[in-house]
Amino acid sequence: MDIGPSVVNQLVRDRSLRLATALAVAVAIPVAVLFYFQFRSISALSRSSAVILRQLSQETAGGAAQSLQDALKAPYINVLLRVSQAQTEPLDLGLIGPTLEQGLENEPFVQRFYVWSDQTIEHRDEVLAYDRDSHGFTTNVPEGPLMVKRFHELAPQKHAISVFEAVIDGRRHNTAFCRDHFLHHCEEQVRRAIQRGLVPGPTMITAGRIIAPYGGQFHLQPDKPALAEPEYYFADTHDEMVKAVRENVHYGATVIKIVVDDQQYIYSIEDIVFLKNEAARAGMKLAAHAWTEPGAHNAAEAGVASIEHGFDMTDADLEIAKKNGVVLVGTEYLAIADSPEAHRQWVDRLSRAYKVGVVLVFGTDATNLLVGVTRGQDAMTGIDPWVEAGIPAPEILKAMTTSATRLLGVDKQRGTLQPGMFADLIATPDNPLTNIQTLKQVNFVMKNGVVVPLPGQGR
Repeated sequence: MDIGPSVVNQLVRDRSLRLATALAVAVAIPVAVLFYFQFRSISALSRSSAVILRQLSQETAGGAAQSLQDALKAPYINVLLRVSQAQTEPLDLGLIGPTLEQGLENEPFVQRFYVWSDQTIEHRDEVLAYDRDSHGFTTNVPEGPLMVKRFHELAPQKHAISVFEAVIDGRRHNTAFCRDHFLHHCEEQVRRAIQRGLVPGPTMITAGRIIAPYGGQFHLQPDKPALAEPEYYFADTHDEMVKAVRENVHYGATVIKIVVDDQQYIYSIEDIVFLKNEAARAGMKLAAHAWTEPGAHNAAEAGVASIEHGFDMTDADLEIAKKNGVVLVGTEYLAIADSPEAHRQWVDRLSRAYKVGVVLVFGTDATNLLVGVTRGQDAMTGIDPWVEAGIPAPEILKAMTTSATRLLGVDKQRGTLQPGMFADLIATPDNPLTNIQTLKQVNFVMKNGVVVPLPGQGR
């Protein structure tokens, strides 16, 4: 392809470019994405009528190809990742619509989004369009059959871009589709896009596929045994565990995560030590999801880097965690919407862990999309259970900053205010050392020395 970086930059900045995406739901692929472009000013593309760029996750692509891949992926990362799987199985157009509307607002060169599903009852196999003119979903999309046909052609491939010539509405266009698995090592691609400055975002530590006993956190249906994949990697033998760790490392994971329990059969201490050692050989830490008392006990005895949740941890297991240097990421945010009994248990466990002296890190498990509320604002409500547990404000700040960056292995670059560190800053109306609730009123954000506009402040 005769395309240089300057041409690609022109592609990204050209507001006359018409771009659209489609979300597709299939049995074996939870969510897939297509990108549809009508190129008006990139004449070089017209000379390449059938180009497939495979393995987008690899770093070996040439400079021009990599730049084109990045240009095609940016809207995918900015929009698709804000649509949760729960909104696509089945399609929830009422929740998807606002996300697409914001996508149109944030990306001036995007003209239209397409949504398609073959799993829903309503609108099954029907292409819906959401564009600037309608500000809503419309049916009877003329180019819909062509898009679905192209999707099925790309479906067997895990990663591909296809550029071809097509006639739409009686006009000839250079058309491009991008195909990628959602949740299949996708977070590694998001992390790389942020690192390259393609999209704004936080510092990400990514785990890839969660390694778990068969079933993961699901109770699978016999006729749909692959429902939990590719989010989970089922590994029940040591050979499978080795393969699971190495696959995650190969595709760019920066930490290894396991599910210890959630099934009648759980990982043993020996299993977890084996996984920890295999991860360590690749320079990775091991994080362990453990909800039950036996699961948390095994994880603490094995000396994992961190235990996520630890809902049923006893004082004895908290002491083991402290002795073995295991950090507790308790996700007490979940107490807010939990039952009164569970709420009391969350707060009590947090209070006991603090008194024992376990290193605590603030984590939320905040996954809900709330209208008019950012993920950060929602996460900060997780402060309340910490206050209720009697944790002093300076200790809560440590759990959010220095303890967290040390656990994540980025404490030499982030987490403290001193020369030579990245300028990741927030500002609040009051002093959080004395009034921790002021963190719910952040009025300034800086990432890597660049001011990040807050909602309503523009770009």
